[in-house]
Amino acid sequence: MKVFLFSLVFILCFVPGVLPQGTYGEVTVKINGADYPLYQHSYALLIGVSGYNNGWPALPGVREDLYKIRASLEKQGFRAMAIWDPDKDQLDDAITDFIKNYGQDENNRLVIYFAGHGYTSKSSYGELIGYLVPVDAPRPHLGFGQFQARAVEIAQFDLYSKRIQSKHALFIFDACFSGSLFTGKTLPEPLSAKALEPVRQFITSGSADEQVPDKSIFCEQFIQAMDGYGDYDRDGYITGTELGEYLQKSVINYSRGTQHPQFGKIQNPRLDKGEIIFISQQSIAGNPTDTPTISTTAPLHHGTPQDNQSRSTVDFDGELKVITAFSGDLFIDEVFYRRIVANTIVMFTNISSGSHTIMLKGDNPWQKTTDISKDGVTVIEIK
Repeated sequence: MKVFLFSLVFILCFVPGVLPQGTYGEVTVKINGADYPLYQHSYALLIGVSGYNNGWPALPGVREDLYKIRASLEKQGFRAMAIWDPDKDQLDDAITDFIKNYGQDENNRLVIYFAGHGYTSKSSYGELIGYLVPVDAPRPHLGFGQFQARAVEIAQFDLYSKRIQSKHALFIFDACFSGSLFTGKTLPEPLSAKALEPVRQFITSGSADEQVPDKSIFCEQFIQAMDGYGDYDRDGYITGTELGEYLQKSVINYSRGTQHPQFGKIQNPRLDKGEIIFISQQSIAGNPTDTPTISTTAPLHHGTPQDNQSRSTVDFDGELKVITAFSGDLFIDEVFYRRIVANTIVMFTNISSGSHTIMLKGDNPWQKTTDISKDGVTVIEIK
């Protein structure tokens, strides 16, 4: 899906579709024999830029990569949502809304994952500045001022991270750039109560002047790490530092030294002590670990109990296309998804087939129950 500039369309896709009410992403960890309730809910925002239209090479593999990342995070109990091909303003809106809606609860766990082009420039005073490249940013050699006006400086994520009230947040960039947003890597440590402190962690798939291939080695190794290979000390948990350490070593190896992932924590003494924590899927599957210390109520699949017995983790159902003449808060089956603006099109993908109630709350309230067909696109108009 692409953003059609002539009609000012902002397309936002919620990857796993409509989820049931209930607990997802709840995690309890065991440290020194004591149980610590760590996360109540887990949310991920996936940002994919593939259809570049202003001089940058297209990245058609990004869409498939994000479906794989979505499946991996679902195993961890995350509710994932995605935006495709945003321009600079839409990218900022998506991250801002995500933090506003899901980053205000201290007990939430957040992941923001970007896949697309990155770029590094050197300022006149010698500082390296990293950028993420939205879909409409021109190539720098066509005019650096124009590029800078439409690119997203990595320093902006320092501001995003401080808006988050949740204790643990991880920013992952499958893009190459350089910058000084986070500190250099630290070595993994045994899990302790220190890991429960607030933290903002960052991982990139490469450094300055490196090219990220369209078939992402980083994506493949991320999934391997989350499946259990990133659990260095075999305690059943994967910390953000363990994840970064695994990705750095494995991506350098499999890219034959052409990519050098970077990782670390934000340069802020109040946000650099803790560790975001994931569950080793090998332990969930019953593989032996030295210390089986996992307690989680996170479902491995989303859907009704009957669905979970027969549906695979990656289950692509129908799509919902909403054409709205009014602004307001959009709900699907009483679940708030986002604020929408009048005269836009909002696209929701992978919604489970069957009956769903669509509701707009605001100055022009609207409600309709519609059937979503499997592998089809259902169009509704709010007018």
